[in-house]
Amino acid sequence: MTEFETHLISLAFKSEVEMSVQAYVLIEPFPLPEEALTLVKGTVVYECRLGTYGLVHGEARMTGRPHIAITLDPDGGYPFYVVPVSMLDPSRCSVE
Repeated sequence: MTEFETHLISLAFKSEVEMSVQAYVLIEPFPLPEEALTLVKGTVVYECRLGTYGLVHGEARMTGRPHIAITLDPDGGYPFYVVPVSMLDPSRCSVE
């Protein structure tokens, strides 16, 4: 398990009061066919703080890779998109 994956697991056990919304940078393009657009490499995205209705777990189970729900909302709200953790880089994000 990578350090980033361990970080994501640790976040699951913190209360909402303890943490702010995590920002990430996409390290490769991510197509959104349902919206007919693509999030380009370098886009700042945020961890979705709302329910994902099992979609994150389902994607991880189907692909065998860890996934996370991201959003373009800095407050972590809807809509969300499920992406592989490997597409995100938290260390390159300059958003506080």
